[in-house]
Amino acid sequence: EQLLSNSAMANFSSKAKSIASAISIDYAVLIICCGLAAMLVVFFLLLIEPLVFLRADILMWEETDFIGNVIKLNIGTPLYTSPSDSNSMIYNPLSFLVTYAVAWPLGLTRSIPALRVIQLVYVAMAAAIATNCVRRVYRLAFPDRALRFPQTWKVLTFLALFLAATSPYVNRFVYTLHVDGLSLLISMISIWTMLLYAENKSARSLILMSICPALGFLTKQFLISWIGVIFVFLFLLDPKDLKRLGFFLLLSVGFVIMGFGVCYALWGDNYLFWTVEIMGKRKEIAFSPDSYNISIARGIDHIIRAWPEIFVGIVGGWVVLKWGDSRRVAPLIAAWVALIASEGFSSAAGWSVLYHFGPGVLIGAVFMFAALPQIWEI
Repeated sequence: EQLLSNSAMANFSSKAKSIASAISIDYAVLIICCGLAAMLVVFFLLLIEPLVFLRADILMWEETDFIGNVIKLNIGTPLYTSPSDSNSMIYNPLSFLVTYAVAWPLGLTRSIPALRVIQLVYVAMAAAIATNCVRRVYRLAFPDRALRFPQTWKVLTFLALFLAATSPYVNRFVYTLHVDGLSLLISMISIWTMLLYAENKSARSLILMSICPALGFLTKQFLISWIGVIFVFLFLLDPKDLKRLGFFLLLSVGFVIMGFGVCYALWGDNYLFWTVEIMGKRKEIAFSPDSYNISIARGIDHIIRAWPEIFVGIVGGWVVLKWGDSRRVAPLIAAWVALIASEGFSSAAGWSVLYHFGPGVLIGAVFMFAALPQIWEI
């Protein structure tokens, strides 16, 4: 009996050492991955530092108009002026107003580098919210599985998602004076509210979801597509709850109309000309890639060119569906597919506008990092 007892203790001790060794190796590799991700983030920031702190609005076509709007806010001139002035932007005003509101208390409204840094702050906030979304998707998909090394995974996730949020192809303008930085942040807030609703299905989270399309629309008109994206999510989550679907549609459309009404009250027909008539000129659908209208061929081309980034989300979504609670996460992934489709459609209005896929790619990376701990365990 003593020999058997000693043998059992030896086996237990051996197994414990093996487990401890495996854990230490896993943790060491995870730390190495964090270090590599941190190095890439630092490299990226050093790479763009001369551009961000360039004291001239010449990094892309919209910067001069962006600065023009900031100057208008400084001197009290309306953002949208007569078409004959040819001195207004085609985008809605929220990005300029929020950037000005952040810069004004700091006395930085006349600093072009500072205004670019504010755009980077939006990106960092989007990555932080995306990191929280990863944890929420993981809880939805794997409610009975504890995540090992959660804090280390959180650091790695944030660093990697920051890199995804600054992808040189699909998020190429987020650190310039463009509306894309705030668009990315609002899109991540939108997916966060959807996850919040999936967890508690409260009226409060439904109202928060309903506000997001209006915020998106007031930043970049194409983001009104979040109404359709969230509708797909709610319908698949509970097809029988027509009351909630109707309530969401009523609220979301109402908030968009309210936002549009406020802008029209402030700037009148000039606002209508720049943000609706100009933006709405490309309203017909054609197949030719040379068409000035929405081109099906051009949209397909853009999806194919953005495919490596989109494929990350497909792999992550597939793993989450296969190994997790598919019933709980399938509506979210279907909504993401609808978002990618809407981004492909809106990108078809221009040439080489892969930056329309930025929010969809970052959300796809959320699915990948929710799935990655499960892949890690194989």
